[in-house]
Amino acid sequence: MARQKIWLSVGAVLAATFLSACGGDSNTPRSELRVIHAAGNAPAVNVNANGGPLSAVQGLEYGQATSKLVLRAASYSVSVDGVLPGDQVSEVVAPVDLTLNRGETTTVVAIGNLDAVGDAAFGPEVIVTPKTSVASTETRVQVVHASAAAETALPGGVSVYVTAPGVDLASATPLVTFNLRDYTEALTVPAGQYQIRVTPAASSTPVFDSGEITLPGGADLMVLAIDSYGPGAPVRLLVSTGDADADFTLTDIDARADLRVVHAASGVGAAEVFATADSIMLATTEVIDAFDYRSSETLADLTPAADYAFAVNADGGGATGAPISVSDVTLAAGTAYTALAAGDLPAMGDPDLTLLLAEDDRRSIATEARVRAIHAASLAGTVAVFITPAGDETVAAIEMGEVAPTLPGFEYQSVTGYIGLAAGNYDVRVAVPGAGGEYTVAIDQTDVALAAGDIVTLVATNPAAAGQDFAFVVLSD
Repeated sequence: MARQKIWLSVGAVLAATFLSACGGDSNTPRSELRVIHAAGNAPAVNVNANGGPLSAVQGLEYGQATSKLVLRAASYSVSVDGVLPGDQVSEVVAPVDLTLNRGETTTVVAIGNLDAVGDAAFGPEVIVTPKTSVASTETRVQVVHASAAAETALPGGVSVYVTAPGVDLASATPLVTFNLRDYTEALTVPAGQYQIRVTPAASSTPVFDSGEITLPGGADLMVLAIDSYGPGAPVRLLVSTGDADADFTLTDIDARADLRVVHAASGVGAAEVFATADSIMLATTEVIDAFDYRSSETLADLTPAADYAFAVNADGGGATGAPISVSDVTLAAGTAYTALAAGDLPAMGDPDLTLLLAEDDRRSIATEARVRAIHAASLAGTVAVFITPAGDETVAAIEMGEVAPTLPGFEYQSVTGYIGLAAGNYDVRVAVPGAGGEYTVAIDQTDVALAAGDIVTLVATNPAAAGQDFAFVVLSD
């Protein structure tokens, strides 16, 4: 096992990996460069090279790797901007010189968390690997421990086994036993079918199991254990192929799914939820009993399947003939979801009742709060959402059309992506547009406190009864 400690500034390391604009003739000495963002709570970054932005590779997100970038072997002046909410940027490191050498692939991995200390603190690991061709019958693999979550859970280190499928680990030898920031040499193995398992050091009980996978001939792979933010194992494997478009992740085959269910169907009253999935031999089963309008419950440790059916009815109504009934719902391994019984039930079978399913991203980012909105208020129709610093805008100004909406044209059943906001207090308003550019505010939620690292989902819901107001259900992860 090799471990290389080249402690450059974070900005210099990240910046260098984005260098791609390199000219020169065929006799120019060449190097390869790749960067991988494995720092779990860090934001995306932009990189500048020799005084200008590298537009082709801006905004590298967590869990992403660049392609191997071919460039002139030389010294480069690079700087890094962190991407802040509202597409603002802030220089985190002034220009720094970085030298890259001929005949090598330099991979820079950002590892750790912004608020951590010691080895788990946010910082770079520079891995220099000799370039070589790989035969069509072989695969070259290099393994990196980049999971701060695994280090926290297993401070004694982890063992990685790369074996033929089904081999008993009790009689197997690990490829490596290592801690955070350690990595192996690049190893060449015959192409074919393998199984990758991760165990605590000195144990043969897996905490991660890839299942049967194929290592293709001619491939030169870097496999990184990175933090997983879904249910199950604390890690997933990021496989960098050298071509960013071909990269992929492996999830623990034993990971389950989580489903948070929100009662946002007005007129139903207390409700019950049933689930069925033939592929896992789950007969129709009541999974939630008598939960109230605007409340939520979480179903944890669900077996992944692609044929779930859910039915939602008034409490005591049963699954047969339920006004909300959906089938062929996929719940994937290692993934968390939010499902919403949405719409209104003035009479049984009203067509605007539905079940909405949204995949959650529960990765907290240290430099921002993350907010998304889900439109479950069928009686409001298409609306606009205004998110403004607390006290900056009045309801009157919004209703007169003097404020630009954050989310214009927000339709019933829509789910936004996550919006990054600076820490602070905000007013959140949902307004129905009029014919002349004016609005009528239907939901006025003021002084919502958001801290850096928060993950919040705002669910717009119908009035609970005639004469009452539309309102948000606020979900925090």
